Amino acid sequence: MGRNADRNKMCQCGSGKKVKNCKCKLSMLDRMFPEGRLIDLGNGAFFHVMGTYDANLYSEFQNYEEKKYAPFYSPEQIRRIMKPSTAKDILLKKQADSIVDNIRMVRVFYNRYNRSNNWDYEHIIDDSMFATFKTLISAESFFDKIKNIPCGMTYDSDPNGQCIKTQYGNIITISAMLKEFLYYMNLFYMGFMQGGIPNDVTRHSLVLAIRIMLQNEALDFELDPRGEVPSKIDNELTAYTMGEIFFVIAHEFSHSILGHLDSKNVIAAEDNYVYYNKSQLQEFEADINAIYILKSIMDEGNAVGHAINFFMAIDLYEQVKEQISPSIGHIRTHPDSMDRIRHLLEEFPTSEFNLENLISMNNSIKNILMNLVSTQYDLFEMYGSVYLGEWHKINKIDRVDY
Repeated sequence: MGRNADRNKMCQCGSGKKVKNCKCKLSMLDRMFPEGRLIDLGNGAFFHVMGTYDANLYSEFQNYEEKKYAPFYSPEQIRRIMKPSTAKDILLKKQADSIVDNIRMVRVFYNRYNRSNNWDYEHIIDDSMFATFKTLISAESFFDKIKNIPCGMTYDSDPNGQCIKTQYGNIITISAMLKEFLYYMNLFYMGFMQGGIPNDVTRHSLVLAIRIMLQNEALDFELDPRGEVPSKIDNELTAYTMGEIFFVIAHEFSHSILGHLDSKNVIAAEDNYVYYNKSQLQEFEADINAIYILKSIMDEGNAVGHAINFFMAIDLYEQVKEQISPSIGHIRTHPDSMDRIRHLLEEFPTSEFNLENLISMNNSIKNILMNLVSTQYDLFEMYGSVYLGEWHKINKIDRVDY
């Protein structure tokens, strides 16, 4: 909704100044709607105010398909989104659409916008991890091949990394939801393997992570935190997650470096029992190349460890997905996660990881998961939010408290 008239009202902070002139710490939304964001329209109907913006700045845009990007993006950016002419424009559009086409993300970004005194249009999405990744790459042979590829975070509900071919060149994207999945899965493994985490937190973090991948978890972690993770543990989880995301970024760049987007998928045989289509063989190639890229950032053992941690987490998700929605008769575009670990350990042998032990550990977790799916099916299929047990301190009411 436009906010011109409301900006001329007196601010509710008591300063005696109009909303548009006041420099108080209240958000613009709180200044205009002090009685709350649910406006009673009568007859049991309510209007939920998500945010406001200056309609004058966007007067050139007349239809919803253009105006839906306001206020998060500037008029100049909206023009680029509507008429992309470079790979960077395509990336900008993909990022923007991942926000405005998901009402939960619209609410998240309105919350950011309403509380910002100086909205940074150029950095609405934090892509710093990609910049950090490129900065850390020391091997010129890799850096020269990726430095000009546009890359960034999106808020797609489908939690994946992608290397996308466009008419203007390749782009790389990683869903922020994949980062959330890995964070909570790392929390689960920490509790499961090391202890020191309350049992209900460990259990709920596993369910929460799987639900993110199943796209049944509300994507509003900023508005409705799932729990208060102790700072020391949070720092460890963030470091683990960053390493795994670096592997995913390197994997997606590898698809571009290896020219995988320029070839067609065909069926190819490997041994007498398992058949991979060409896209699956390319996944193996991208996995291995990703380790070589990461070796210019960290030692080989850490690089392989981050990749294994990633695939162990994906393996658990795939088990639940297969039980809920079996993929009978479908050709897989990605190889089995444990098979990918096997290929990595064949290429980069290490005494630190034993494939049989990894399989055994995940199988024990799968037994727990299968029991949960069979006895509490709705826990995975319902849309909503799951919280971290005793670490969740504050209950919030949707559309009232946020």
